[in-house]
Amino acid sequence: MYPGPQLIGSTSIRLLTLFPDQDDDAPLRCSLEAANLADNPGFIALSYVWGTTAQPPHVVLCNDHPFEVTENCWEALVQLRRDMWRPGNTSSSSEGASLATLWIDAICINQKDEAEKTGQILLMGDIYKKASSVCIWLGKGDSQTDEAMTYLITCGFQDLLGPSGKHSYLIPPKAHLRALSRVIFIRYIEILSFSVWPRNARERNRTTMYLPDQMVSDYVVPALLGRPWITRVWTLQEAVLNPNPWIQCGSKRLPWRSLVHSIAFISHFGRFNEASNRWIAVIKMWNEIHLDTNDREALDESREQFFRRARPDIITHWSMPIFLSFGLGLLSILLTPAIGSLVVLYVILAICYLYLALYLWAIVNCNLVDHLGRNRVSLHPGSILNPLRAIVQEIRRRGCREPIDRIRGAIAVLNQLGMDIRGPITDDNFAAISTELTVKWLEGCKSLNLLLCCSNPGPQGQPSWVPNWGVFEEDSWLDPRYLSFTPMDLRSDRYKLSNELRDPNTLTHRVRRWFASVTGSNITGYQLGTAIRPLGAGSNGGDWPTSGMCTPMSRPVWSLRDDQGLALLGKEVGHITWVSQDFQTTAETFDERELPLHIHNMENIRTLRLRQHSDRPPFPRVPVWRHIPSYYIFDGDTSQSLDSPWKLLFSKFGRWHGLIWWFLHLPAQDIISRLNRYHSLANYHIKLTNAFAKKQRVLAEASGGSFGVRYSNCPRGTAVGDHIFIISGIALPLVLRETQDIGVYRLIGFAEVRSAELMLGKVWWRILEDSSLHEVIIR
Repeated sequence: MYPGPQLIGSTSIRLLTLFPDQDDDAPLRCSLEAANLADNPGFIALSYVWGTTAQPPHVVLCNDHPFEVTENCWEALVQLRRDMWRPGNTSSSSEGASLATLWIDAICINQKDEAEKTGQILLMGDIYKKASSVCIWLGKGDSQTDEAMTYLITCGFQDLLGPSGKHSYLIPPKAHLRALSRVIFIRYIEILSFSVWPRNARERNRTTMYLPDQMVSDYVVPALLGRPWITRVWTLQEAVLNPNPWIQCGSKRLPWRSLVHSIAFISHFGRFNEASNRWIAVIKMWNEIHLDTNDREALDESREQFFRRARPDIITHWSMPIFLSFGLGLLSILLTPAIGSLVVLYVILAICYLYLALYLWAIVNCNLVDHLGRNRVSLHPGSILNPLRAIVQEIRRRGCREPIDRIRGAIAVLNQLGMDIRGPITDDNFAAISTELTVKWLEGCKSLNLLLCCSNPGPQGQPSWVPNWGVFEEDSWLDPRYLSFTPMDLRSDRYKLSNELRDPNTLTHRVRRWFASVTGSNITGYQLGTAIRPLGAGSNGGDWPTSGMCTPMSRPVWSLRDDQGLALLGKEVGHITWVSQDFQTTAETFDERELPLHIHNMENIRTLRLRQHSDRPPFPRVPVWRHIPSYYIFDGDTSQSLDSPWKLLFSKFGRWHGLIWWFLHLPAQDIISRLNRYHSLANYHIKLTNAFAKKQRVLAEASGGSFGVRYSNCPRGTAVGDHIFIISGIALPLVLRETQDIGVYRLIGFAEVRSAELMLGKVWWRILEDSSLHEVIIR
């Protein structure tokens, strides 16, 4: 029997009062009382992941009745009760609400009453919005999470800054000088200390110089930021809607001000980008809802300026002590005639080279060499991500039980961002609401790249241009960075474009075209990563999408044709002439019993390669990296870049691709037997084919006058005769299928074609010169 009182009225909720007890082993005791949300009662809402139920289950005494809760909820309650006795926090929070007054969905909602649960779910947005504060519970703490939380509380020189309001810092005029002096005189000494305690340095694997304020283990911050809380769709609104959230993991508490500053700091220096990216999206939406536009821009600008001035590259670069040692030594030699004493020279030289030796020894012991190539400050997607693009990414990447929950869990945030979607979302109106949301997203995002999320077949009853929210980001081939960047972003001063991309009729372009006609090498494309690159990024384009941008600088042009038709501006550039069979899922390691499945998958790859009669070896005399590498057609892992010939040559893909090409004349079973001689390549091959099966992709041959015959990666369901279009405002080509109506198509999905001319914009410029764009209607 549920121990709480009956709810009366549409705005009625239950609040939990947690009773204090200094004995951690004492049972958790609480009371449940009804309250009216319209009266603005003071309480703290708990945002957490339910998790699993322990065996035996944990029990909370609610109104003297035992009530079972999950292990994560029980640990949160134990810690909150313990925090009542924390010095300076014994009775109330800074907002005046008793720390013992909580709202926890698992307890305050009768989960067995479906009618009540439905009504309370509709209220959850208002509950978290009107709560005095929200405790974001990341889970039970340990020594590693304590280290990460301690670092985030202080990182970015927060001790040098003064609070400004509730959620920002006031940066004093001389703060960057104090930070810089700390880096020069303290941080280098900490580096040198590792030459004395090498074992401690290896075990902790510090990032040292690459986060200039203090040392922190490489793995603890990503592990904390990647905890399950950030992966669930229902927790999105719980953090974004409330003006006073705070983070708690174990006994450590992180103010929202510190979180925002810390994420900006570690992202600015290119550290933990994968982990911080998701929090950047959450912070971006929170800023949009709770901060004024001018305040947001001023805070971002002052923070970035402080980071740049606190750590100029020339002074704090890892090699600066080396040049400093040689410089002081050279200076002492030059000043020796004026001093007139060789003893002084020898002493200064001895100090300089002892310092240099210790520093180099510390670099080896600290494992800093592994970080040198990766320490590139890149333009993070969050820096240009608008809130509507951010929520699209979060909806796709967060987990839930049903596709409809992706919209239900974010509807309150969507309404706060101006989408204005009213009424409960049910299975009956889900298709209509998804269509309405897509139209509003296209208007707000100023981007058509949302159409890259569409897949065939989509949900029943909605147009093909509406995204399929049932596809989880990990199950999609789409690089999520395409939802951050758009072709129009290339008009911004944030990017530098090569002259040949801005103007295809440059002298360089003409020389390449002549050389290609003479040698037959077909190197008329642009080198990946150099045609389009964010300012300040590394040679691989930083966080720029790896497969290129086939319509650079194009505008999103679209209009509605009744409720089902979307009119776009595009051009057909080819059609599908051959499609492989569907790939089959196998075990992660080779199993002889699955040999027929492996033969089937290998035959798909072998048949495609045999059809490419004009294809050259994977590493011919003419640089293959001037094409769009076939790496991006076969491997959906975008976490690394193989844009240089040496990376491509020595990568697993390069060896796998070379082996298959070399034995292409053999039957598929023989190729598999040769792959199995190299376990790493065999496992890599299985990983690729399983990715095709999981992400529902097939190999296809695409033929078109614009780019010749090239193989491509297309969505499952692609058929011979389907058309390949490039659309103004969409970064990748689309596979469209003709309908019975002339000029009307159905969207199958996006394609990646192994053609630099197409994927890096040369075909697009040619189309613009010919003025051959026309209207394309998708239903």
